[in-house]
Amino acid sequence: MLRYLLTFLAFTAPTFAQEVNLTTIPPGYSFVSEGNGEQVAVRFIRREGDRFLFKETVVYGDKSTNTVMVWLNAQSQTMAWGATGDETRYSPHDCAPSEGTCFYTWFHPDNTYEMKTITYVDDDVWVSDEYFKDGDAWVFWERDCTIYDEFGFWVDFVRIESDGITDFGARVRPEGNRLDTLWAICQPPLLTS
Repeated sequence: MLRYLLTFLAFTAPTFAQEVNLTTIPPGYSFVSEGNGEQVAVRFIRREGDRFLFKETVVYGDKSTNTVMVWLNAQSQTMAWGATGDETRYSPHDCAPSEGTCFYTWFHPDNTYEMKTITYVDDDVWVSDEYFKDGDAWVFWERDCTIYDEFGFWVDFVRIESDGITDFGARVRPEGNRLDTLWAICQPPLLTS
């Protein structure tokens, strides 16, 4: 999900972004996703130069809500999200959706993290293993298995964190979802470093 994404990008191997061009996104683009007892609504607000602003509202099982603004580049990579003045930033952006290995820095209001993402595509499912740097070691953080739409937003996703906590979501749509496929692809063994 967008609210978990990260920042400072340096490539050690070729990285290939999904063919995404937000300059063609239609006014009023939006979708609703459900999973893990939550409903997430994403809506395109406007273009601001080379950045694209989206509003993401999460409705939790207890009916409480959280709304954040998300700024993306034209390739649908997250540059920042959160409340203005208290946002999480990525320098220059996170790695989704792109294939290969990349490094970036995640500037969270509480801390700064050096991150690494290794992504490959398996039958149109984007599998990303994410790591954070601890001293000289890369420590496994989570695995994301995602199907993206033409604008680089999740259609269906499964996330398995290093501690076994899971998260998932699927768009609300008549044709159903592919969560069973994603669970099968995303399962351990997960890497630890």
